[in-house]
Amino acid sequence: MNKLPDKMHKKSNDQLEDLLHKSLKGMKYLIVLDDVWDTKVWNDVKRMFPNENNGSRIILTTRLENVADYANSWPPLHRMHFLNDNESWNLFCDKVFGKSHCPYELEEIGKKMVQNCRGLPLTVVVIGGLLSKANRTQYYWTNVAENLSSVVNSNDEQCLKILSLSYDHLPCHLKDCFLYMGIFPEDFDIHVSKLVKLWVAAGLLKPVRSKCLEDLAKEYLLDLVDRSLVLADKHSSYGEIKTCKIHDLLQDLCL
Repeated sequence: MNKLPDKMHKKSNDQLEDLLHKSLKGMKYLIVLDDVWDTKVWNDVKRMFPNENNGSRIILTTRLENVADYANSWPPLHRMHFLNDNESWNLFCDKVFGKSHCPYELEEIGKKMVQNCRGLPLTVVVIGGLLSKANRTQYYWTNVAENLSSVVNSNDEQCLKILSLSYDHLPCHLKDCFLYMGIFPEDFDIHVSKLVKLWVAAGLLKPVRSKCLEDLAKEYLLDLVDRSLVLADKHSSYGEIKTCKIHDLLQDLCL
C-alpha cells in the first residue's frame, strides 16, 4: 500500500478501519501483527481484515501463550525456541567481530558470557554491541563477564539487569541521549530529523569543533544503533536512517 497522505491522520479510528477493510477487499494480502499483548486487541483489529478464502495470511507474534491460542484458527502454533549455545555464539561473534574471528585468548571468556545470556537473542546482541565498541582485552572482557555473571545469578528482573550493563558502559555523552528515548511511546516510529532537533534543544550534545550539532547528533544515533540499543527502521534512498525505534525492554531501561 502507498504511503498514507497527511489527511489520513485526521480521520477517526472507525473511518480508518473502514478504509483499511475496503482497501484489502478483493486483494491477497499478508499482514504481520507484532508483539500483541491482549486478546481484546486481536478482537479489535481482526474485523479490519476481509476473509475471502483467497490465500491471504495474518502472522501474529506474542509473548503470551493465551493470546496465541485465542487468535490461532489453524494449528499448530510456532513456538520460538531459545538459542542453543552454538547459535548464541555465532550471533555474538557476528555482532562483535563481523567477518573476523574471535581471538583465541578471548574465546573462553566470550563463551561464558554467551551462556549467561540464557539463549535470549536480545541480550546476546546487546552485550555483543557493548563489546564491539570496547577494548578487546582479557581484562576488560573479564570485568564485563563478572558483572554479567552476578546479574544472572539473581532472580530480580534478570533480563533488564543484563541489558543495563550495556547502558552502564556507555560513554557519558551517549547516556543522556539514550535515556531521552524513554519519552516516546512504545513501538513509536521516531523520526530522526525530529529526534536530532530535540537532542540539540535539550543540550544533550557535547560540541566538537568544526562539526555542526545536527551532524554530531546523527553520529550519536549511529553509535547507539551499532550498540543495538536503538533499532534503525526506515532508510532514505541514500542509506541514511529516517526513522528509528527502541525495543520495549530497553525502553523500560530508559524510564
